[in-house]
Amino acid sequence: MSAQPVLTPRLGKAVAVILLVVAVVLVAVVASQLFVPDPDPRSSLGSRAAGFGFTDRAHDTLFGAVPLALPPLAAFVCGSRKVRWCAVFVNVVVVALAVLIAAAAFSFGIDSAGQQSQAGVSSWITPYSAVELLFMDAAFIVVAGCGLAATVVALRRSGPSEAA
Repeated sequence: MSAQPVLTPRLGKAVAVILLVVAVVLVAVVASQLFVPDPDPRSSLGSRAAGFGFTDRAHDTLFGAVPLALPPLAAFVCGSRKVRWCAVFVNVVVVALAVLIAAAAFSFGIDSAGQQSQAGVSSWITPYSAVELLFMDAAFIVVAGCGLAATVVALRRSGPSEAA
């Protein structure tokens, strides 16, 4: 007795496209939260990456399970090379944004004098907590890189006959 596939190719492709669309929307939201400045003059790329303000959620939005899991899951659900290429592209953007956010948040956390000059009070993020956050972000980036590698391996293993 052979096992029946859970998803038909058509349904698998539809599910994969939905997963990728959700991942792209999350990446667009993160880019908007990170690169669109607040009217607050204290707002900077580092403060937005570190989640310094009340509305700065780029770090929280990107560093979660959903943006991490959606592209590899889409590549797993659908065998199409096009979907897998899109999953690789979205995964590369997630990793690149994660590296940018981690670096900007770390440099903001280390610069206590800059925080004091911006806020006019004591520093909000200590160098110790900036290093802790950097290690957590590095762990996320490693896991995201593993997901990217798995997606690339799946793409390489899919034959040219699966081009649909």
